[in-house]
Amino acid sequence: MHQTAVYRRGKWEVVNELVQFDRRLLATLRRQMEANQVSAADVVLAEVESQTTRQQVEAARQEYAAALADLRQQIGIARVAGSAEPVGELTVPEGLPPENLDALIRAALDCRPEIQSARSQVAASRAAVALARAERIPVPSVGPAYEKDESGVSFYGIAVSTPIPVWNAGGPLLRQREAEYHRDVVALEQLQERTTAQVKATFARWQQAQRSVAQTQSLAELLNAQTARMERLFEAGQSDVIRLLQVRRRAVEARSAQLDSLWQSTQAYADLLAAVGTAPLVGSLATDSR
Repeated sequence: MHQTAVYRRGKWEVVNELVQFDRRLLATLRRQMEANQVSAADVVLAEVESQTTRQQVEAARQEYAAALADLRQQIGIARVAGSAEPVGELTVPEGLPPENLDALIRAALDCRPEIQSARSQVAASRAAVALARAERIPVPSVGPAYEKDESGVSFYGIAVSTPIPVWNAGGPLLRQREAEYHRDVVALEQLQERTTAQVKATFARWQQAQRSVAQTQSLAELLNAQTARMERLFEAGQSDVIRLLQVRRRAVEARSAQLDSLWQSTQAYADLLAAVGTAPLVGSLATDSR
């Protein structure tokens, strides 16, 4: 919830920056129109763009308000329910090097609770098979014997008894226990395969998200520099409003795309943690590999 609120706040701030730019642009255009340097059509175009941006601001504000309400609800503390705000900026989570994939798979296989439960079930089934197999072996019973006949003579000795399986030697029960053991082993293997595939898929998504963040960040920095240059050219009368609007819009779109890639990165990282099933271990793996 916190990352969602930070993301929505960032999108709102991006549109607010565009609103501020539109206001400065309108003020400049109106001065230039009074000096007969631009036409009234250029001013009208800028006004339309400004009105459109203001509508986008309201939509972004509503989305941020909804995310903020969800965050405050999740916190669940009455005294801050109406004033809690997300802190910090949306950033890339701590990275994991590619060579840690095998370690992550081992960690998932060792720590996922459903795998531990399946392994316990296999161990119980194996013990049941061993017990059923052992019960097929007759167990003799040896003990003292005492008897006294009609004439009063006492007899002492040792009695030995043992079951002799004739109709049921324990075969059906053993075969049932072996079938149950095979079923549990197959279930464990399938669960391990699904877990391995999930870790690999989420790790690949995480890597792709990291690359996307790097690409969008470099593009946003480039377009911000080009926008600043175009603003200087416009103020010096060496560019028109159409070109300035185009460059500025592309810069805002790049900044919005950067926020989107950061958001996707946080979601991919959360999915990776869920696939591994142990957040503390994931952090230690990333630290130890450096």
